[in-house]
Amino acid sequence: MYQSILVPLDGSPLGEGVLPYVEALARGLKSPVTLLHVVDPALDSRDRARPVTIDQALQHVETLAQDYLRSVARGLEQAGVR
Repeated sequence: MYQSILVPLDGSPLGEGVLPYVEALARGLKSPVTLLHVVDPALDSRDRARPVTIDQALQHVETLAQDYLRSVARGLEQAGVR
């Protein structure tokens, strides 16, 4: 029925509140999950150590986003979700 489930996440506990429902839905439908996290380097406040160049800033927030999504993905995989 559904080919995949797209889950937008903003990194907040409120946003992550959807994950138990995603797990149940994905297992029930046997659908893979795609996680989406959009970042704005100018607004990223998770790390106060600011890089010097734009390229460094982009690399920094990309690394933070990838680490975050990997962490969420590990939790879903442990629950049996692709």
